[in-house]
Amino acid sequence: VWKILSNSEGTFWGTYNGLFRMGGSLSDPNFEVIQVDGRFDNFFLCQDKILVAEANQGLKVWENGKLSLIPGGDFFRDKEVVAVLPHSFQGWLVLTRKEGIFHYQMDTILPWAEDLTSYFSENLIYCGQTLRNGEIAVGTSQNGVLILSRDGTPLVRFNLQTGILNNSV
Repeated sequence: VWKILSNSEGTFWGTYNGLFRMGGSLSDPNFEVIQVDGRFDNFFLCQDKILVAEANQGLKVWENGKLSLIPGGDFFRDKEVVAVLPHSFQGWLVLTRKEGIFHYQMDTILPWAEDLTSYFSENLIYCGQTLRNGEIAVGTSQNGVLILSRDGTPLVRFNLQTGILNNSV
């Protein structure tokens, strides 16, 4: 188990080979195992939804007791999704390791902060977080953290040159 997430439908434990869900209380756990033929790459909690990146399939959501591809989710089948964040202008921001950030709204997927795509491709996105003020922190493997405005404008970079101890965040 390498990720534990909770939402209104229960507590989920994620592994490469399966997803485990406890839907009840500790005294009556209502435990189930969700297996996959392939492999789960990552798990996310965004706006009370459990999202799963499944290798060679795409981005899936847990709804109505099962995992299903989100509309257009197969777009992400060959991309390593590292974070899914709520976007203040509706929809989600889907952060990928090498291909940059995408704005997902219903079944529309568009590049977001497109002028930074080559920067993210070179520095490899490792993680992301929406901050309290709505700005987005994007951690990279090669060049620290980049803070973006709600519209994707770079605001500040924290890396070795600015004082953090390691460029891998």
